[in-house]
Amino acid sequence: MLGLALSSGAAKGFAHIGVIQVLEEQGIEVDVVAGASIGAYIGALWTFGFKGTEIEELARELEGRWGFWSLIDPTFPPRRGFLRGHALKRRLMRSIGEARFADLERPLRVVVGNLATLDRTALAGGHVASAVHASMAVPGICVPVTLDGEAFIDGGIVDLCPSRSCVKWELLA
Repeated sequence: MLGLALSSGAAKGFAHIGVIQVLEEQGIEVDVVAGASIGAYIGALWTFGFKGTEIEELARELEGRWGFWSLIDPTFPPRRGFLRGHALKRRLMRSIGEARFADLERPLRVVVGNLATLDRTALAGGHVASAVHASMAVPGICVPVTLDGEAFIDGGIVDLCPSRSCVKWELLA
């Protein structure tokens, strides 16, 4: 069993695309993917069924002077963050739609932090785009995301590289 942990790290997370492309070129099969923040976003695309080259094309849409500005969706008045994060969620949903974890081609674990306790949680059920949205909610910048009555924040705050989620899956499989 082989697990792939995709870390947080904002734009540096786009390096994950190259790793995915090499894995595909070498014919290396991955059994489970765990991601935090941008790693959750890239992992969601890949586990949904996009190939590395297709993910690269999606990422290249953000190139240029105004590319990242399309992801900015301020909230007024800012209370728990300056950005809502809905633009990022909508962008992911353009690619994967209303996909649920059960719809993915391979298992995905999306790591988030519980705002109240700062406990690490690996989400593996429900709506994928909502889980990724929560995993990218950087405290103080983005409004925390509420799922099932609990507020969650960026998974990179509690686990920069979620390799433990891959190990736990292997033990349960």
